[in-house]
Parts: sequence; structure tokens; C-alpha cells
Amino acid sequence: MLMVANEMQSGCALLPQIDPMYGENNSSEAQQAKEIMRQLPVDSIFLGDIGFGIFSVAYSSVAYGHDFLFRLSTSRFKALRRQAELLDQGPKHKTYRLNWTPSVKDRLSNPDLPPDASIEVVLHDVILDNGKSLYEVSNLEVDATSAAELYSYRYDVEFDIRDIKVTMDTENIRGKSVEMVRKELMTSVVAYNLVAQFRRQAAKQANVEPRRLSFKGVWTTFRSGLLLKEPRSYEEWHALYTRALLRAGKRKHPTRKVPREYPRQAHPRRPKTTKFQKSLRKKIPSDNPTPPPVE
Repeated sequence: MLMVANEMQSGCALLPQIDPMYGENNSSEAQQAKEIMRQLPVDSIFLGDIGFGIFSVAYSSVAYGHDFLFRLSTSRFKALRRQAELLDQGPKHKTYRLNWTPSVKDRLSNPDLPPDASIEVVLHDVILDNGKSLYEVSNLEVDATSAAELYSYRYDVEFDIRDIKVTMDTENIRGKSVEMVRKELMTSVVAYNLVAQFRRQAAKQANVEPRRLSFKGVWTTFRSGLLLKEPRSYEEWHALYTRALLRAGKRKHPTRKVPREYPRQAHPRRPKTTKFQKSLRKKIPSDNPTPPPVE
């Protein structure tokens, strides 16, 4: 299993957390999230989807000095709402206050939680433009509308993941040994961050937000304007770098009309070579250390 945290404004990524997916020592999203939190700067806001909207992850976030904003599943929100106090409501939102404590199931899966573990949180129920409800839990002192707007930026990370995997071609790792796979993966993330930093500099020079510039376009400029050149002096390199920054600053995403003149269509799912097999996450007998092939 692999997990990576991206900085929301620039897209820069921390080095990934890598753990076994199968076997006795397999990991989980919750366990990996706790390790990722150790790398975050203090006072960060940890933004996560439904998979992170559980007590143990929220409690660890606070313990490491971070605020959090997580999306909740419908069933979990309804269960927490029964214990909560209505704090505010409007035509399209309701906010509740809750002293969140771990359930019996939470304690069974997280025996290290202290007996008095609890978090003061707010629950938000926000009706979106499409009529669906967004359920959130947070320890931030923000209203429901602001929390929903902040959470909307989480989708930017989906593009960061795509750029790490597809644009930088990290999904096609050529190493065969565990050590070489790790080295190639880490080097790819460093290369991604180098381009992300170059995009930040180009965006600053163009007076726009970093995400206003196309990562793929900036990467193409970086590669053709710098990597494929052979400057003979520092002055020549500096001139090449300056020109590349100017060119990268022009790689802006097109300005789309709001609302759209046509409905957004999802790209077809790309084929994957492996499937996530939940049944194999359970303990695998020692005489059969590798999972059976998928038919």
C-alpha cells in the first residue's frame, strides 16, 4: 500500500508511506495516515475523504498538533448526529456540536487509545448544488459553507496523483528488487517535486496561482528548455532557466465558462494490472506467503 500527502496550494508531495498490503503485517489507510502525520508541519490542516473520517485518524491528527477536516460516510454521520447538539442551521446546511468519543469497535481496532480519549468537533451537513449532501467532521472553527468550500479543494489532489503516476510515468517502474523499486519510486517523487517547485516559480513570475498552470505543460517546458540542453557556463544556464520560466508561465489552463455549456463527462477508467483484493488482506498462512493469482 502506498500513501502520499500533497500540499494543497502547490501540489508538492511528501515522500510516500509504503507498507505491505497483504500478510500478517499488512497495513491500512488509518495506520499509514498516522505515519504521514509525523511528516506534516505543525499546525497543518489535514484534509481527507471518507476513508479518513474515523475517530482514530482524527484523534491522531490532534495529537500531532494538526487540525482536520474529513468527509464522513452517511452511516457514520447519522450515528454521530444522534449524539450531537444542533448548533446552527440554514436553508442548505446544519451544524452540530459533538464530544466525539471512540466506539467499542474503535477501541477493539485501536487498543492504544487512552481511556478518556475524546475530541470536541463539529458536524456539518451541507446540501450541494446537485442536491446531494456533504457530511463533514472537523475541529476547525469555520461555518458549514466555508468548510464545504475548503473540502472542494481536495479534488485538486486527484490531479496531483495523476501527474505523479501518469505525467511523470511513475506507474511504470522498471526496478525488479524491492530496494530498486523503492529507489525509483522515491526518485520519481523528488522529480515531481522539482517540477512542482519550478511551476511555483513560474506562477509567481506570471502573477497567478501555481495550479493555474498546467503541470504537464510546465513539465514539457522544463524538459525541452532545460533537461535537453547542454549549457557551457553558468551565464548560459541562467539565461536558459529564465527563458524556461517565462515559457512555463504561459502554460495556463483554459478559462472555462461557468456554468458549463455541456455536462462534465468522466474519463474512462484506465486498466490496472492488479486488483485490490480485500479477502487477501487477512492473515495469509506461512506455508503460502504469496496471494493466489486472480482469475
